[in-house]
Amino acid sequence: MIYQEDQLIRLGGVTLPGLVKKLEIKCAAAIDEVEVEGSAVKPKQAVGYEDAKVTIELIIDATANETALQKLTRINNLFKASGQIVPVPLTLVCSEAAAIGLSTVLFKDFSHSRTNKSDQYAAKLELWEYIPMPVTATVSSSGSAGGAAPDLTEDYRSYLDSSRGGAPKIEDKTASSPIFDPGR
Repeated sequence: MIYQEDQLIRLGGVTLPGLVKKLEIKCAAAIDEVEVEGSAVKPKQAVGYEDAKVTIELIIDATANETALQKLTRINNLFKASGQIVPVPLTLVCSEAAAIGLSTVLFKDFSHSRTNKSDQYAAKLELWEYIPMPVTATVSSSGSAGGAAPDLTEDYRSYLDSSRGGAPKIEDKTASSPIFDPGR
Protein backbone atom coordinates (compact mmCIF):
# COMPACT_ATOMS: atom_id res chain seq x y z
CA MET A 1 0.00 0.00 0.00
CA ILE A 2 1.37 3.42 -0.94
CA TYR A 3 0.55 6.50 1.10
CA GLN A 4 1.19 10.04 0.07
CA GLU A 5 2.10 12.93 2.28
CA ASP A 6 -1.05 14.98 2.79
CA GLN A 7 0.00 18.60 3.14
CA LEU A 8 -3.63 19.67 3.49
CA ILE A 9 -4.22 18.57 7.09
CA ARG A 10 -3.37 21.44 9.37
CA LEU A 11 -4.15 21.51 13.05
CA GLY A 12 -3.74 24.73 15.00
CA GLY A 13 -1.79 26.23 12.10
CA VAL A 14 0.69 23.32 12.03
CA THR A 15 0.85 20.88 9.13
CA LEU A 16 0.68 17.37 10.58
CA PRO A 17 3.94 15.55 9.86
CA GLY A 18 4.03 12.09 8.35
CA LEU A 19 2.00 10.00 5.96
CA VAL A 20 -1.76 9.89 6.45
CA LYS A 21 -2.74 6.26 6.82
CA LYS A 22 -6.36 6.90 7.72
CA LEU A 23 -8.69 9.84 8.22
CA GLU A 24 -12.12 9.13 9.70
CA ILE A 25 -14.84 11.62 10.59
CA LYS A 26 -17.82 10.31 12.53
CA CYS A 27 -21.05 12.30 12.92
CA ALA A 28 -24.05 10.98 14.85
CA ALA A 29 -27.52 12.04 15.89
CA ALA A 30 -28.48 12.11 19.55
CA ILE A 31 -31.58 9.95 20.01
CA ASP A 32 -33.35 9.07 23.26
CA GLU A 33 -35.41 5.91 23.67
CA VAL A 34 -38.57 6.34 25.72
CA GLU A 35 -39.84 3.52 27.94
CA VAL A 36 -43.60 3.15 27.48
CA GLU A 37 -45.32 0.93 30.01
CA GLY A 38 -47.08 -2.02 28.36
CA SER A 39 -45.39 -1.52 24.98
CA ALA A 40 -42.77 -3.84 23.55
CA VAL A 41 -41.54 -1.12 21.23
CA LYS A 42 -39.45 1.75 22.59
CA PRO A 43 -40.34 4.97 20.76
CA LYS A 44 -37.35 7.04 19.74
CA GLN A 45 -37.06 10.80 20.09
CA ALA A 46 -34.46 12.83 18.19
CA VAL A 47 -32.90 15.40 20.53
CA GLY A 48 -30.07 16.85 18.43
CA TYR A 49 -26.61 15.92 17.26
CA GLU A 50 -23.52 14.65 19.01
CA ASP A 51 -20.20 16.38 18.48
CA ALA A 52 -18.31 15.09 15.43
CA LYS A 53 -15.25 12.94 16.12
CA VAL A 54 -12.18 12.93 13.89
CA THR A 55 -9.57 10.17 13.95
CA ILE A 56 -6.29 10.64 12.09
CA GLU A 57 -3.72 7.84 11.84
CA LEU A 58 -0.22 8.79 10.73
CA ILE A 59 2.96 6.94 9.85
CA ILE A 60 5.91 8.98 11.01
CA ASP A 61 9.41 8.48 9.63
CA ALA A 62 12.58 10.50 9.99
CA THR A 63 13.45 12.87 7.16
CA ALA A 64 16.65 14.69 6.29
CA ASN A 65 15.45 17.77 8.22
CA GLU A 66 13.74 16.19 11.24
CA THR A 67 13.83 13.00 13.28
CA ALA A 68 10.68 10.97 13.95
CA LEU A 69 10.87 11.93 17.64
CA GLN A 70 10.98 15.64 16.75
CA LYS A 71 7.84 15.14 14.66
CA LEU A 72 6.13 13.38 17.58
CA THR A 73 7.12 16.27 19.84
CA ARG A 74 5.55 18.71 17.40
CA ILE A 75 2.26 16.78 17.53
CA ASN A 76 2.43 16.46 21.31
CA ASN A 77 2.88 20.25 21.62
CA LEU A 78 -0.44 20.63 19.80
CA PHE A 79 -2.01 18.18 22.25
CA LYS A 80 -0.49 19.76 25.38
CA ALA A 81 1.98 22.60 25.22
CA SER A 82 4.36 23.23 28.10
CA GLY A 83 2.41 24.77 30.99
CA GLN A 84 -0.96 24.14 29.37
CA ILE A 85 -3.57 23.04 31.92
CA VAL A 86 -6.69 22.40 29.79
CA PRO A 87 -7.13 21.57 26.10
CA VAL A 88 -7.57 24.58 23.86
CA PRO A 89 -9.70 24.79 20.72
CA LEU A 90 -7.68 24.32 17.53
CA THR A 91 -8.52 25.09 13.92
CA LEU A 92 -8.67 21.98 11.70
CA VAL A 93 -8.04 22.51 8.02
CA CYS A 94 -8.63 19.61 5.63
CA SER A 95 -11.01 19.12 2.72
CA GLU A 96 -13.02 16.35 4.42
CA ALA A 97 -13.70 18.46 7.51
CA ALA A 98 -14.55 21.51 5.41
CA ALA A 99 -17.08 19.43 3.45
CA ILE A 100 -19.18 18.96 6.61
CA GLY A 101 -18.57 22.42 8.08
CA LEU A 102 -16.17 21.26 10.79
CA SER A 103 -13.46 23.80 11.55
CA THR A 104 -12.78 23.96 15.31
CA VAL A 105 -11.83 20.92 17.40
CA LEU A 106 -10.44 19.90 20.76
CA PHE A 107 -7.49 17.50 20.77
CA LYS A 108 -9.00 14.65 22.83
CA ASP A 109 -6.44 11.84 22.57
CA PHE A 110 -2.92 11.27 21.24
CA SER A 111 -1.15 7.93 21.13
CA HIS A 112 1.86 6.58 19.29
CA SER A 113 3.74 3.31 19.04
CA ARG A 114 6.96 1.96 17.56
CA THR A 115 8.15 -1.51 16.65
CA ASN A 116 11.57 -2.79 17.66
CA LYS A 117 12.66 -3.30 14.09
CA SER A 118 12.39 0.25 12.81
CA ASP A 119 12.45 3.89 13.75
CA GLN A 120 9.02 4.31 12.23
CA TYR A 121 6.16 5.41 14.50
CA ALA A 122 2.43 5.00 14.17
CA ALA A 123 0.49 7.91 15.67
CA LYS A 124 -3.23 8.22 16.29
CA LEU A 125 -4.96 11.55 16.95
CA GLU A 126 -8.53 11.85 18.18
CA LEU A 127 -10.21 15.22 17.81
CA TRP A 128 -13.70 16.23 18.95
CA GLU A 129 -15.78 19.00 17.45
CA TYR A 130 -15.72 22.14 19.58
CA ILE A 131 -18.89 24.19 19.84
CA PRO A 132 -18.56 27.02 22.37
CA MET A 133 -21.52 27.56 24.68
CA PRO A 134 -22.68 31.18 24.74
CA VAL A 135 -22.84 32.65 28.24
CA THR A 136 -25.26 35.48 28.87
CA ALA A 137 -25.66 37.57 32.00
CA THR A 138 -29.07 38.74 33.15
CA VAL A 139 -30.00 41.58 35.44
CA SER A 140 -32.79 40.98 37.93
CA SER A 141 -35.74 43.33 38.29
CA SER A 142 -34.14 44.86 41.41
CA GLY A 143 -31.26 46.06 39.26
CA SER A 144 -28.62 43.88 40.94
CA ALA A 145 -26.85 41.06 39.17
CA GLY A 146 -27.00 38.84 42.27
CA GLY A 147 -30.77 38.80 42.60
CA ALA A 148 -30.66 37.96 46.34
CA ALA A 149 -32.03 41.31 47.57
CA PRO A 150 -35.77 40.47 47.28
CA ASP A 151 -35.37 37.54 49.73
CA LEU A 152 -33.99 39.69 52.59
CA THR A 153 -36.08 40.35 55.70
CA GLU A 154 -36.96 43.93 56.60
CA ASP A 155 -34.78 43.78 59.76
CA TYR A 156 -31.76 42.68 57.75
CA ARG A 157 -32.37 45.40 55.14
CA SER A 158 -32.38 48.08 57.84
CA TYR A 159 -29.17 46.61 59.27
CA LEU A 160 -27.49 46.85 55.86
CA ASP A 161 -28.72 50.41 55.31
CA SER A 162 -27.55 51.68 58.71
CA SER A 163 -24.15 53.20 59.29
CA ARG A 164 -22.09 50.39 60.78
CA GLY A 165 -18.85 52.26 60.96
CA GLY A 166 -15.68 51.51 59.05
CA ALA A 167 -12.10 50.39 59.38
CA PRO A 168 -9.89 52.60 61.54
CA LYS A 169 -7.86 55.13 59.60
CA ILE A 170 -4.20 54.96 60.52
CA GLU A 171 -1.88 57.49 58.97
CA ASP A 172 1.38 55.83 60.01
CA LYS A 173 1.20 52.07 59.44
CA THR A 174 4.55 51.58 61.22
CA ALA A 175 3.35 53.21 64.46
CA SER A 176 3.39 51.07 67.60
CA SER A 177 0.12 49.44 68.52
CA PRO A 178 -1.45 50.03 71.94
CA ILE A 179 -0.42 46.47 72.85
CA PHE A 180 2.99 46.17 74.53
CA ASP A 181 5.66 45.40 71.94
CA PRO A 182 8.89 44.25 73.66
CA GLY A 183 10.89 44.79 70.46
CA ARG A 184 10.39 48.58 70.53
